[in-house]
Amino acid sequence: MESCELSEDEKAAAIEEAARKKRELFKYQQDQDRRKRWEQELQRRWGPEELLTYVTWKADQHGEPLVIDDQNHSVVKALCYYFADDPRFEEFTLQKFGEKLYLHKGIMLCGGVGVGKTFLMNIFRANQRRSFQVISCRDIADIFAKEGHEILHYYSEPAKVPTHASTFYQNAIGMCFDDLGTEGTKRHYGDQVNVMADVLLNRYDKAVTPFHYTHVTTNLNVDEIEQYYGTRVRSRMREMFNMITLDGEDRRK
Repeated sequence: MESCELSEDEKAAAIEEAARKKRELFKYQQDQDRRKRWEQELQRRWGPEELLTYVTWKADQHGEPLVIDDQNHSVVKALCYYFADDPRFEEFTLQKFGEKLYLHKGIMLCGGVGVGKTFLMNIFRANQRRSFQVISCRDIADIFAKEGHEILHYYSEPAKVPTHASTFYQNAIGMCFDDLGTEGTKRHYGDQVNVMADVLLNRYDKAVTPFHYTHVTTNLNVDEIEQYYGTRVRSRMREMFNMITLDGEDRRK
């Protein structure tokens, strides 16, 4: 019978191949262990301090660090309480803003151009208790002009998303309508519609959309909101939102 003994080179290659497979298996097992620990961590309820650590890391990952200073400190802390679904939110806002705000309402973040409203909502949008999407009001208005009234129904309900770690395994999440007041009225086959007024009224009326599923950012003040959207919408927004003002100068200069 012919010998099948391996040469020294073949032995070395076989040992190297076995070692490579062992390294790959070890790395796979490490990755699975890390994934399991991370999934367990996501399911453990975080406090506001842990949420702040997470959003600070997230901002760093996107190359735009979260800078906390005298102008935004109270707002950032309030958002940490709110998105951690912490009852201390109501007491804290009463002390800091002179008005008691409520967990069952959404967030209406107001302030001048460039003070960081959109940035803050973006870093808080994935959170353990109340994840949400951030959508530009101008984009919604442009989509309406192309696709019509059906799009208003889509934005009038919670967003349905795949169950995934990126939204902390929530499959129905809220929406933050960014830059409310910049969209203007739009036409679709002759119908002129104040798109965001319709969306907000729909979300107010629909029992399937609790108020805390809806947030907005805006440069408008209360009087301008009434001027843009009318008394009825302004009245509904008072019921739907916690109004928080972010002061300061343009951070993008």
